[in-house]
Amino acid sequence: MRASEGTRPRAVLFDLDGTLLDTTNLIIASFEYATRTCLGRPMTEAEILPRLGEPLLVTMRELCPEKADELVDAYRRFNLAEHDRLVKLVPGVPDTLQALRNRGLRLAVVSSKIRHTVEKGLNLFRLATFFDAVIGLEDCPAHKPDPGPLLEALRRLEVGPASAVMVGDSPADILAARAAGVRSVAVGWSRLAPETIVAAAPDAVISAMSELLSVIGLRDQN
Repeated sequence: MRASEGTRPRAVLFDLDGTLLDTTNLIIASFEYATRTCLGRPMTEAEILPRLGEPLLVTMRELCPEKADELVDAYRRFNLAEHDRLVKLVPGVPDTLQALRNRGLRLAVVSSKIRHTVEKGLNLFRLATFFDAVIGLEDCPAHKPDPGPLLEALRRLEVGPASAVMVGDSPADILAARAAGVRSVAVGWSRLAPETIVAAAPDAVISAMSELLSVIGLRDQN
């Protein structure tokens, strides 16, 4: 990790989709449903994956500006209906979050999803109590890769950027972390092409959530 690697972290920020929760199948199915219903042609997985982490309305406006709101409504209708059936918990998440809390760290989720959907996922797997702050779409006018959502999370946690780490699965997470002055950890289970993550130059990459404490220098601390 870069210049501030000697600083003991005081906070860890997490992306939600693809990082804490395996939501990719749900996202793909939701895009397919919305575009088939509203445009008559479902998006393919190859078209969807590069847009993971992008605010939904941004994607839909690029697809079809005149039907963007209709697309968003269809997506969210399907997404909420199928959420609990298709979402899975990434292995090792509860134990890692508990270990971070045991070491006194403050935790936040920083997502481009609307707050209701973020909380639905956290509550499904009983993760909500681990987090001191949850940043959703409504909480910041700009979205990752803009640093604004991360800085808002740090403001609520009362922690400076040099004492924080961002964990995410997309280039937007890594670029937002760099812009905010926060160390970054990319997860190796992203469905995005590995070269896109490497190109964003994260400070570290983990292949399992259980590796996070070692990577940020906390494994041997009590």
